[in-house]
Amino acid sequence: MDYNKSTEIIRLREFGRNIQQMVDYLLTLDDREKRSGMAQEVVRIMACLTPSQKETPENSEKLWDQLYQISDYQLDIDSPFPKPDKKEVKPNPTERMPYIRQHPKYRQYGVNVESMIKAGLEMTDPEEQKALFSLTANIMKHMIKGGDKDAYVEVTVKNHLREMVGNKLLFELESIEFSKVQPVGPKAVNPVNKNNKNFFQKKKPFGNFNRTQGNTGGGGNGGGYRKGGFGKPGGPGSNNNNNNNRPKRPRV
Repeated sequence: MDYNKSTEIIRLREFGRNIQQMVDYLLTLDDREKRSGMAQEVVRIMACLTPSQKETPENSEKLWDQLYQISDYQLDIDSPFPKPDKKEVKPNPTERMPYIRQHPKYRQYGVNVESMIKAGLEMTDPEEQKALFSLTANIMKHMIKGGDKDAYVEVTVKNHLREMVGNKLLFELESIEFSKVQPVGPKAVNPVNKNNKNFFQKKKPFGNFNRTQGNTGGGGNGGGYRKGGFGKPGGPGSNNNNNNNRPKRPRV
């Protein structure tokens, strides 16, 4: 059984190892005409593996260039496009992407809060500076708001601001006003008031049992459950004995 570690490295991973094995088989064929026909079939399979690319002359030429690249530019076929030149791609391991590495003093607030504080320290108008620091303090409060009480969180935020700005403010830090933190999510539903008269509503009975009952006795009216129904004179319920022994349907 062949494992990937013991096999050759895939030259173009987007097409997989099967395409590379097909191209390697093309290199073993001696008949140029047969080799060219099978190369066209390999290019058609490569196009099926990349359905996002439209059938345009540019994409077709790109597929043929990739076919040559998979064969390490050793394939000799009759292609509709000229054979590209071999390009040596040498990776540069010393070249690395520069990352912005910032270490804020309080990571729970992030870098943006520190940027707001630096911008606020450059202001010269006390009113504008107070407005910006009030907004910053409320943002900090929302970031660390949890199960603690508002008073404890506000004291914590002011202490953190005092450590970050020192005595550089043009106003008193204690004069910052905090807004009420609204609960996140759907609005709270009012609890059920059991004193309300509509709370305990009488449920409707199952079915309609409040129908007019007929006389159960015999005689001219006859007996029965419904008026003018079962037990009419001369009907099956006109027997006095049977009507008197029949139980009445309870009223609900």
